This record gives sequence, C-alpha cells and structure tokens, in this order.
Amino acid sequence: METNKNSGAPLGRLVLFLFCLGLLGTIIGGGYYLVIELPAREGSALQPPDNAANLMCKNCLFNCNYDPNPFECRSHCDLAC
Repeated sequence: METNKNSGAPLGRLVLFLFCLGLLGTIIGGGYYLVIELPAREGSALQPPDNAANLMCKNCLFNCNYDPNPFECRSHCDLAC
C-alpha cells in the first residue's frame, strides 16, 4: 500500500482551511455591505429627521418676534405647523 506523501501536514491544511474561510467571510461580508448596508445609509441621509417640522415651527415663531404684525405671523406659523 502506498501512502499519499503530498497530503501535507495536518497543521498546514488547517491553516489553509482557516485562511480560505476568512477570505470567504470577507467576500460575503463585503458583498452584504455593498448591496444592503450602503444603499440604506445613503437613503437615510435624504430623509429629514422626525423632528424637522418642530424645528421649522420654532424658527417660524422666533422670526415672528421681529415681524411688524406678530399676531398674523403667529397664526400663519400655527397653520403651517
């Protein structure tokens, strides 16, 4: 019976297996990031925050302090908010 002498040391095969496993994980993780995570981040940057309308109302009411007719300005702000 002949033994296969080209099989390599068991430790060498283990290192090769772990290297291939790490490379495969990197490829899968990078693909997931490019296909799912990156478009979700770019899409969320286009949406205003939930409290954006509240900030606009505060700015509107603050600007009414300097308006010649503050009561009418406040009523317009209240309608917008």
